[in-house]
Amino acid sequence: MTELLIFFAVGLMLGAGYMFSLSWTVQRLDKVEKPKRFLMLTALARFIVAGCVFYYVLQKGVWYAVFATLLGFIVTRTVFVWTRKTKKK
Repeated sequence: MTELLIFFAVGLMLGAGYMFSLSWTVQRLDKVEKPKRFLMLTALARFIVAGCVFYYVLQKGVWYAVFATLLGFIVTRTVFVWTRKTKKK
């Protein structure tokens, strides 16, 4: 049970880092010289970090670890999107 909560927390932290880095990227797009390159490089960095974390979790060899990590990632994304929508209204 403790291991499950640890993987869920890893998913929460990964999702938070992913979404805040995405938000930071979007806010800086109008300030950079080449926005397309900036967007692609930061997207690549986010994908690499997320992929490495999920690969590490997959190496544990238990399906519930991947499920808990993915669930934490999705929960963070949902909360992030929901809070952004309510701020705009």
